[in-house]
Amino acid sequence: MLSLLPAHRSVASIARYAEQVYVDRYASLDERFAYKRRPQDSRFAAKTDPRHGGIYVGQSPRFVGVYAQRIISHAGVLEFWYRIATDRGTPGPIFECRMLRLPVPGV
Repeated sequence: MLSLLPAHRSVASIARYAEQVYVDRYASLDERFAYKRRPQDSRFAAKTDPRHGGIYVGQSPRFVGVYAQRIISHAGVLEFWYRIATDRGTPGPIFECRMLRLPVPGV
């Protein structure tokens, strides 16, 4: 799943968005009601990692939110570049640049 959100949105608003999408897709009806009443106490609460720059929601499946560095759409293909932190036994994270191409049907 890919969601493109405006760059000016705060980390907290993006985390709430990721939580809501996760709850809508994977939570039972009772879990959805509990989330609506008290989202901060939910087991679906997003965890943000300022050191590695990610937003994480859920266990299985797990949503991972990252900021896109560059986005291009042409000839029915969406290309975007992002950085993701990897742990290779070093004291700090190593950020790898990655690129993903997704076909966009109907374009």
